[in-house]
Amino acid sequence: MSAKIVPSTDRRSSWKSLLVPSNPGREWPSQFLSHPMKTLRNLAAAFLAASVLTVAAFAADLTGNWKWTAQGRNGPMETTAQLTLSKEGALSGTVAGRNGDTPISDASFKDGTIAFAVKREFNGNTFVIKYEGKLEGDTITGTIERPGRDGGAPTKAEWKATRVK
Repeated sequence: MSAKIVPSTDRRSSWKSLLVPSNPGREWPSQFLSHPMKTLRNLAAAFLAASVLTVAAFAADLTGNWKWTAQGRNGPMETTAQLTLSKEGALSGTVAGRNGDTPISDASFKDGTIAFAVKREFNGNTFVIKYEGKLEGDTITGTIERPGRDGGAPTKAEWKATRVK
């Protein structure tokens, strides 16, 4: 005696036969089988949302070379920095100065806001310059905070860096 296989005429049954669960005896939830187009539409919307978020994350990448002109004690000075944002979100880099490149410290980048410090030494004195700004496209706009002279109050200046292409 042989068994005869008869194709099903019910659309839901044909979908069910294609989507066999990995655990025999268990059924797929009925909402997936009764509305296959709705399920596909929801999957497409989820994929689109994930894609947009991924593009936004890459758009906020500040990895690269940056330059700006800042008012120094002896007039305007052009400065350059090389910044790197790792896949894990760690910010590192160097800022060029008269005595070579200095690594940045206390660096962070979150929600488009960058902050870091540069520790310099001049005539045997060590001082820290703090940078904070907001990334918008190929521009960082914010402030630079320098220690005051002879132990005075720190001074702040506007900071606008542009990406070197």
